[in-house]
This record gives sequence, structure tokens and C-alpha cells, in this order.
Amino acid sequence: MKRYHSKEKVVEIFTKDEYHKKQNEIKELKDEIKNLRLRNLTLSKDLSQSCISEIENLQRINALENEIYKLKKEAKQCS
Repeated sequence: MKRYHSKEKVVEIFTKDEYHKKQNEIKELKDEIKNLRLRNLTLSKDLSQSCISEIENLQRINALENEIYKLKKEAKQCS
């Protein structure tokens, strides 16, 4: 590989093998980025679903606590 410097940029000249090796490295990095983004998306969906389930559970708990409160109030009135 040869490098030439100018004020604005660096020009690299590769041999054929170096060029193919560099292209393979770039492809592998792009694939890794793609896989990480897909994993991130999957984890985000899982987290979202988990949050929704947690909210539903909290709503059920709140409804049961309200039911218990009403039953206790009725029990006091009966005695």
C-alpha cells in the first residue's frame, strides 16, 4: 500500500489483494453493524412487551386493591 498526502486528503493505493482484503473487512463490519442493529431492535421489542405486561399487572393489582377496600368497607357496615 502506498500513501500520498495532500492538503485536503490522503490517497491510498492498494494492491489487488490488499483491496480485496479491505473490502472483506468492510463487508464484515457492515454485517456486524446490521446484526447489532437487529439485536437492538429485538431487545427493544422485548423490553416494550415487558413494560406493557408490567403495566397490565399493576392495573390488575390496583383493581384487586380497590375490590378489597370495597369489601372491607361493606364488612364494617354490616357489623
